[in-house]
Amino acid sequence: MQKCCYVLPLKWGMLYLAVVDIILGVIGCLAVYGILLIACLLLIISIWAQKSKLAFFYVFTSFIRWAYFIYRIALGFNNAMIVEAVIHLIILIITIYFWFCVRSWYLELKDKEAEN
Repeated sequence: MQKCCYVLPLKWGMLYLAVVDIILGVIGCLAVYGILLIACLLLIISIWAQKSKLAFFYVFTSFIRWAYFIYRIALGFNNAMIVEAVIHLIILIITIYFWFCVRSWYLELKDKEAEN
């Protein structure tokens, strides 16, 4: 392969790929944490509003977060970044516990809504 994307010399193609990959990484990170922020805000509102739909958003979006952490763990182990991979594994375990807590809250709210 002599050219990157059939246009750029390989050397400058690597610069282009690195910059694009950094931008995609930042956008991906912002997207994941943006969704998390919205889910957490809705979870807080569910405390006062007592609506199960608000808590459900956190329960549902947790799967996206888990996929992101599994990706980061695999990437860390694949690139010999063991410490980073272990940190993401610990965070994943904590978020799974949080999910069970929020799921219980969701089911409690669902039962209260069924009573009314």
